[in-house]
Amino acid sequence: NWGIGDFSDLRELIELSAAAGVDLIALNPLHAPYMSGADFASPYSPSDRRFLNPLYIDPQQVPDFVESEAASPQFDTDATRDELAGLRELELVDYDAVAALKYRAFAAMFRHFVQHHLGAGTERAAQFNAFVEQKGEPLRVFAQFEAGCANLPVDCATEPRFHQYLQWLADQQLRQCQQLALASGMAIGLMGDLAVGAVQGGAEVEGNPGLFCRQATIGAPPDPFAEQGQNWNLPALDPVALRRSNYRHFIDLLRANMGPYGALRIDHVMGLLRLWWCLPNVSGGAYVYYPFEDLLAILRLESHRNQCLVVGEDMGVVPDEVRQRMAETSVYGNRLFYFERCHDRQFKQPRDHQPDALLMVTNHDVPTLAGWWNATDLQLRCEIGLLDAERDLPSLRRQRREDKGRLLAWLQSLQLLPEGWAADDSSCEKPFDLALCGAILAGNARSRSKILLCALDDLQLLRHPVNIPGTYREYPNWRRKLALDAQSLFGNSQVGELMASIRRERMQ
Repeated sequence: NWGIGDFSDLRELIELSAAAGVDLIALNPLHAPYMSGADFASPYSPSDRRFLNPLYIDPQQVPDFVESEAASPQFDTDATRDELAGLRELELVDYDAVAALKYRAFAAMFRHFVQHHLGAGTERAAQFNAFVEQKGEPLRVFAQFEAGCANLPVDCATEPRFHQYLQWLADQQLRQCQQLALASGMAIGLMGDLAVGAVQGGAEVEGNPGLFCRQATIGAPPDPFAEQGQNWNLPALDPVALRRSNYRHFIDLLRANMGPYGALRIDHVMGLLRLWWCLPNVSGGAYVYYPFEDLLAILRLESHRNQCLVVGEDMGVVPDEVRQRMAETSVYGNRLFYFERCHDRQFKQPRDHQPDALLMVTNHDVPTLAGWWNATDLQLRCEIGLLDAERDLPSLRRQRREDKGRLLAWLQSLQLLPEGWAADDSSCEKPFDLALCGAILAGNARSRSKILLCALDDLQLLRHPVNIPGTYREYPNWRRKLALDAQSLFGNSQVGELMASIRRERMQ
């Protein structure tokens, strides 16, 4: 659309997915970004997790755009059409250019809304005022923050009411998407994603003085995937201040992130029990514990109130206590196919997968299936300096070849090897194709896990990932576009048969 996916694209995906038998669409976090920052592309480094990213609004679906004598004509010119075409044709999303273009439209829409609705006291104005009242003090503080520091190219960006208006539009369009999903027959509809924290200097941290320990940031201790540990540069939430405030902020977070969805994935769910704090001038870090049972009780209550299924991302170093209590309280776990292995590194049989879990075939933190099979991920990591080509690459390639053999053996055990493929060394040299992709997805479709998630990237055989963890300047994270639009993808007969085979396997 306008150089970036929007809620109208999501509506189209919902309609096509529902027709293919899909019950759930998982989204990355749609949180409000810190647009004053040097880079606001990552959905996991938001300004405020209680509010939405206005860039996902489709202006052309807003009455104020259609009615406005400034907005519609302004974007119906040769110059603007050329600008839109240029943004669409770019290989990567240009967030700055998209924001500049969209906020020009938003400004014209807002001026029309103020003049013809707020000034006239129309029903539309009453709906907006009801939204502002419902969102209360958090929205007022957020809008004030945005008006004071947002780096936006329009005059009305300094008006708090402008930012309340954008949140109203985004909330409307997102909720309409969930309503469409359920009306189309999806069992769950949309699954939102709650990031583990918010950035230093953003609206959530600045608007809650005393609730965050600004000198400490959260991350992860050293592990086989990050030997130096990880620092996510997100201020740590103070557990003592949280309890003293009767958990108000945690409740607000859950309500904001459960309301528009049928399910919610909580990133780094072990943070309910403990978080790894990275401390200034201290080598390493320390675990700081949180009031786990209180937070879990609130999570269950809000899940019931909002009729929202909960998935806890529990991959990595997870205390046994967390998984035990998740199982006891019906919080689904989160599994990833690459890591569903036995002690001998063979892939687990689908019947041995965890039932009360969301099984992802791939996700944004690991290579796509095509990238993994072709070792594109290893080559990329060498190119951007995360691996040493001479020291690391040979052994990693050998290990990957062994894993490819294990994958083929797994498919053979399930009698899913495609025609022309065999569980031998010669097949390990063959290029990845849609037949092999379909076999892997069909094998995962036999999983005991109650929810299965397949990536659009894999259906398009994309090799390059949307994100490489641990990189910022080295790789253009969160910018890569899909190769095909939804109509082209779902209109492909081979993809259609692949989706049908997944559905058949899930129904058995």
